[in-house]
Amino acid sequence: MKQEIIDFAREKFVEAPGEEVLGDEIRKYQQIHLAVAFMGEDYREKARIKIAKQAIANGCEWAVDGDYCQDHYMSKSVILAATGLRKTPKKRIIKPIFPKKIISHISDEEFLSRMGENPEDYDSINLAAEYLGSKYVEMAEIRLARIALRAKCKWVTQMDYVFHNPKKNYVRIKAKGLIKKF
Repeated sequence: MKQEIIDFAREKFVEAPGEEVLGDEIRKYQQIHLAVAFMGEDYREKARIKIAKQAIANGCEWAVDGDYCQDHYMSKSVILAATGLRKTPKKRIIKPIFPKKIISHISDEEFLSRMGENPEDYDSINLAAEYLGSKYVEMAEIRLARIALRAKCKWVTQMDYVFHNPKKNYVRIKAKGLIKKF
């Protein structure tokens, strides 16, 4: 295993909010949703390494807001979610990359604040999606993003993995879709 991935997992993956780690500097970063499912021995540590690998592959300098969702000690399985942070290009990106840049598991207020948006400019709707099959976490998130886009949502926040069965490759997620008022 590459030492770079191990070092990132130890030093650059944090469970704390990004504002605690970077302060106002966080606004200089793009937010990328990261999530992995893992089942087996040392499941939490190995999930951290998978998140680090995913973060590095997406050009992230940090993985913050770490959240061990659906952490099942008895079955040694977990879904680990985080917000990957990578430097924002000098040109502002108008349309987000589908779907990693429109989804977040953090609150809408915190997400919009990082994006330089006013939460009062958005209405919200409840969203849900599920998926059964290989790459079930990734595919459920893609399904959720498609549902959100059909509903005219600009962003998806407060995503939560409400049910996870790693033996059957199944996950159910819910979230809040944000629609620009004007």
